[in-house]
Amino acid sequence: MTHSISKDVAVAEERRRYGLVSKISSMVSMPYRSRHLTRIVRRNGTLTVSIQSSTDEVASGIYPRKFEIFLLQMITTGDPSWSKDTLTLHLGGSFRQFMRSIGSTIGGRQAKNLRTQMERLWKSTISISDEGDPEYTRGVQFVVARTMSAYWGLRDDAETLDQSWVQFSPEYIAMITRKVVPVDLDIVAKINSPLALDIYWWAARRLYVGGGPAVVTWDQLRDQFGSDAELMKRFRQTFRAGISEVQKYWTDLTVRYGDGKVILSASSHVVPTKEERREERRMCQEAKAIAAEVKRKVEIERKRKALFDAIAEENVKRAMEESKRQPRVRTTVSHFVGSPNYDPHAVAAENRRLLDTDRQKTPKNGDTAGLEVGNDEE
Repeated sequence: MTHSISKDVAVAEERRRYGLVSKISSMVSMPYRSRHLTRIVRRNGTLTVSIQSSTDEVASGIYPRKFEIFLLQMITTGDPSWSKDTLTLHLGGSFRQFMRSIGSTIGGRQAKNLRTQMERLWKSTISISDEGDPEYTRGVQFVVARTMSAYWGLRDDAETLDQSWVQFSPEYIAMITRKVVPVDLDIVAKINSPLALDIYWWAARRLYVGGGPAVVTWDQLRDQFGSDAELMKRFRQTFRAGISEVQKYWTDLTVRYGDGKVILSASSHVVPTKEERREERRMCQEAKAIAAEVKRKVEIERKRKALFDAIAEENVKRAMEESKRQPRVRTTVSHFVGSPNYDPHAVAAENRRLLDTDRQKTPKNGDTAGLEVGNDEE
């Protein structure tokens, strides 16, 4: 028998860390603490769910709730511990990981409580009926697990781990996988109150499916969550405390009260709605276009700089070659005292050369041709 996960959950891969919980679990709740009841009934609209345990009482508390998330994670991720052909979960090391994720340890009081709650869950019979049409009787009834072999001792060898497994009924696997609700595993790990966890699952489903604010009456909430409190006033206090714990970790969850109703809204979801996905795609395309334009400009600037560097290098080479072809110029001797190039001997030699040149240009005695006499008579 093949079981498929809802296609709506495929978009949850866009988020870093998410898990799944069955839609039925987000609509009805198990007891939050031990009530010594072997059968409970929960209603949500026309849906009625009955859980009957073959043990001393019905499973309760945080462990059965988090086990469902663990089981769905093994199924949907294709973990080797899950066999889809036989619908068998091999506990072993994967179950140890589950125990660590919920803060439980091997041995001690927590492990004993975990064992008790798991056995109560696996040995339960679930009945689901839809009373929407009074002319028809529609429903299904099934056991959670068909066979099981779970080792609860302290040994951690391969033989004992391989002998720990649970084979579930096809109807139970179909129930938890047919329709699912995405949840944030970081939030789930931080919530330790069963009521707060149920409220988180419920709020996640209402806001994810509806895509907008969710409005529900106090009577509807009480029918669904089945508080132990008898008075509505006490139930409201209990519910407010539970949803306040959820808001500690789902920080943008807004809750308003008024006119006998509770109104929920959130600016973000574990899995984005169609509008959010459309806006994310648009922003992603704009970001890619901006990045491409920046990359193009950077490449142009890189090529421009490379061209200028090549031209500058070529000019330097040409200047060096030109300087090699020209004769060396003798350094001029400075005639100024104190100059770095001042050399008195060189200056004296230069003065003598100039004096000799002047003497050669001076006419000899008696050679007055071409000279003007300054004392001509008027």
